[in-house]
Amino acid sequence: MEHSNFLEAFKEDHKIILDKLLNLKDAVKRKETKDAENLVKFLDNIMGPHFRVEEEALYPMLTEYFGEDNVERLLEEHTMATEAMNEFKHNIGSEQYMREHGEDTLKKLQGFFLHVTSCDGLSIIIEKFSDDQKNNLDAHLTKVRDEAIPLTVWKQQI
Repeated sequence: MEHSNFLEAFKEDHKIILDKLLNLKDAVKRKETKDAENLVKFLDNIMGPHFRVEEEALYPMLTEYFGEDNVERLLEEHTMATEAMNEFKHNIGSEQYMREHGEDTLKKLQGFFLHVTSCDGLSIIIEKFSDDQKNNLDAHLTKVRDEAIPLTVWKQQI
């Protein structure tokens, strides 16, 4: 397996996730519940494997570079994102929810934007990983993508 697989997939996921989050922001502003619901489902499906490979394989490797406290901060951002996705998944299709919680939803999405854009910067560290680390990331990415567990389902299982 080529070492660029994980890195390319990692960066591509961030681009896709950011695009869909921006689309979700627009759907929430327009109070388009069906569009928002479809976008949340898409995000839940792509973010599951993405968060898994980060938490189970990448973040432990980053401890050496960033220290435990900073990696813990990344995990806390994942927890907040997962909680928001759970809320969105169960409510965003409701017009009443959109009316009552639209502004709060937009604020939560800002946290997503910050995490996605800062997380993509990890690519420069990943490039410095050893061949073994890159191979482990490639293998783990393949595993979690094959299992394809949505974020909100995976987080309930752990």
